[in-house]
Amino acid sequence: MNSETVTRTGTRPGRSKRKARRRGTLATFAGPGFVWLLLFILIPYAGILVYSFFRTDGVDLIPAFELMNIERVFTDEVVRIVFLRTLWIALAVTALTFIFALPLAYYAAFYVRRKYLFVFLVVIPMWVSYIIRLYAWRLMLGQDGVVNKGLTGLGIIDEPLSALLFSPWAVVLTLTYVYFPFMFVSLFSVMEGLDRSQLKAAADLYASPVRRFFSVTLPLTKPGIAAGIMLVFPLTFGDYIAPSLVGGPDGQMFGNLIQNQFGTTFNYPFGSALALTLLIVVLVAIAFLERWRRVEEVKVF
Repeated sequence: MNSETVTRTGTRPGRSKRKARRRGTLATFAGPGFVWLLLFILIPYAGILVYSFFRTDGVDLIPAFELMNIERVFTDEVVRIVFLRTLWIALAVTALTFIFALPLAYYAAFYVRRKYLFVFLVVIPMWVSYIIRLYAWRLMLGQDGVVNKGLTGLGIIDEPLSALLFSPWAVVLTLTYVYFPFMFVSLFSVMEGLDRSQLKAAADLYASPVRRFFSVTLPLTKPGIAAGIMLVFPLTFGDYIAPSLVGGPDGQMFGNLIQNQFGTTFNYPFGSALALTLLIVVLVAIAFLERWRRVEEVKVF
C-alpha cells in the first residue's frame, strides 16, 4: 500500500509538470495567432455587427437597436439585382477557372518533368500588381485594344465592339484571369500527391484513360477542388476593384455597394449590414464545400 501510494504521489507532480509544459507550448505557438484573429477579424466584425443596428442622421451615427438596415438588405430592389449579378459572376468565374485549370494541372502533375518550374511560370503573373493587371485588361478590351484590332484585322467584325469593356462579361473574363492561379495550384498540389498505385490498379483492370480520370483521379482530387473553390469564390464575390475598372454601371458587384456606403454616402450602418450579408454567404459556401470535401471512401468504377 505504501509503495503504491508513493508511486502515485510521485507521478502526480510529473504529470502536472508535463500538462503545464504542454499548455505553455500551446500558448506560445497558438497565442500570437489567436491575438491576431481577435484583433483583426473578431473585433472588427463585432464592430460591424453593432454598426448594422445603428441609424444615421446626416453624417452622425446614432446608436439604436433597429432592424431597418437588415430589412433593407432583403427588400431593396437594387441590392437584390446586384446580389444576383454578383452571385452568377462569382459562380461563372469559379466554373471557368476550374475548367481551364483542371487539364493544365493534370498535365503538369503527370506529364511535365520540371513540374515546379512549370508551376512557377503559371503563377508568376501574380508577382505583378493586381491593379496593373486590371489596367492591362482594360486596355486590351477597349475599342482601340488588341482584341478589337485583332478581330477587325481578321475580318470577323466590321467595327470595334464596345460591349467587350464595361460589361459583366468583361468582369468575368478579367477575374477568371486574375484568380486562375489559385485554382491551378490547389488542383496541382493534390494531383501531384496522388497514389499512383491506384491508377495502375485501374489500368490493370482495363479501365480506359478517360474512365481512370473520371473514376479515380477526379474523385481523389476533391480536396483540391474544394480548396480552389474556397479561394476563388469568396475572392470573386467580394471583389470591387475589377468591377470598378472594367465593369461599368452594368458590371457593378456587391463589393461596390459596400464600398459606396462606406466611402461615398457615409451610411455605415447599411454598409455594415451589407458586409455581414457578404460574410454569411461566404461562410455558408465554405461550410458546404468543407462538408462535401470530407469523403471517407472514394468509389472506383
